[in-house]
Amino acid sequence: MKRISFALCGILLSGACWAQGLGNGSGLSITGGGGGGGSLVGGTTPITGVCPNGQLLYNNAGILGCQASGGVSSVSNSDGTLTISPTTGAVVASIALGHANTWTGQQTFVAPVLGAASLTSAQFNGSLLVTDAANILSLRNSTTAQGSRNYNTYTSSSIGEWGYGCDWTVTANLCTYGTDANGSGSPRGFVFKTANLSNVFDFNNTWTNAFNFSRGIAVGGNFFAGSGSDVGVARGVHLGFTAAGLPNPASTNDTYFTSPSTGVMLSSGTLGATAAYSAGTPPTGTTGSCSATSFSGGPAAGKFTAPSCVAGTIILSALPAQTTGYACDAIDQTTPADTLKQTASTTTSVTFAATTAASDAVVFKCIGY
Repeated sequence: MKRISFALCGILLSGACWAQGLGNGSGLSITGGGGGGGSLVGGTTPITGVCPNGQLLYNNAGILGCQASGGVSSVSNSDGTLTISPTTGAVVASIALGHANTWTGQQTFVAPVLGAASLTSAQFNGSLLVTDAANILSLRNSTTAQGSRNYNTYTSSSIGEWGYGCDWTVTANLCTYGTDANGSGSPRGFVFKTANLSNVFDFNNTWTNAFNFSRGIAVGGNFFAGSGSDVGVARGVHLGFTAAGLPNPASTNDTYFTSPSTGVMLSSGTLGATAAYSAGTPPTGTTGSCSATSFSGGPAAGKFTAPSCVAGTIILSALPAQTTGYACDAIDQTTPADTLKQTASTTTSVTFAATTAASDAVVFKCIGY
């Protein structure tokens, strides 16, 4: 025959048993006895196999060899990532779901289905990102104020530049938008922008565009600057009032203020006030033929002490610059019969023809044009 299957049971292998089919030899015979020695003969070529006691003789693709007798006694997992039950016989291994795994290689998940997370804020250092409702993502932790940072640069926890939007941790109970930096990081500005407009609100860390409303600002209530703060517009720009709420100098219904030059503010309409006063440095009175002294008040209205002057001139100088000149009047409060009449003016001065007694108190007021 071309192929023989046989069992070696206590013949060659000292009581062990191994079922094996052997090659295509013809006239195969077995010689020898127990104790692990013997020979297999196929055809005219003898094949000798010798195995120690307790091991089995096997044929692997025509090559004879020996292996230890007996099966696997039990199966176990060394790192706890698998659950094996039972550990003997027909064992079943599955992933240990309760074991924390550390992956050292990249994992690829094809179309994963994620279940609801069961996490607490403690696992996220006090913050928890959750969905309050469909399409609403929330950052919250009970009644503790929350904030977030979007970094421009980050070197370490002590060196960086970042921005924040509606941060409740900057100032208690205030929703704060802004930028910040620490270490060698630089303070940066920020801009509110829409898709079809230039920067609507432009906040910069320098005075250039420190607070720039390029589309104007409509105020439904009060608009004010706190103590120590300034509100300003560039020279030549209009600060106006209209029914529409936006400055429009071309409108006949518009009332606005503008500044054509340093120290000058113009109103496009009638200006009224409960009371007005002149604030600033008073003028000087030393350039006329009669010198006035002891000025008080402001540059456009005030008081001075008259000299003894008969048909002389008192000149008020160093007045704020005007486009053309000044219209002024003055009264001698001590001697009302004395006269001070304006005879000339420049953009920064006014001249009075004066007859006054020494040490008389004179009040004056001026308006530029």
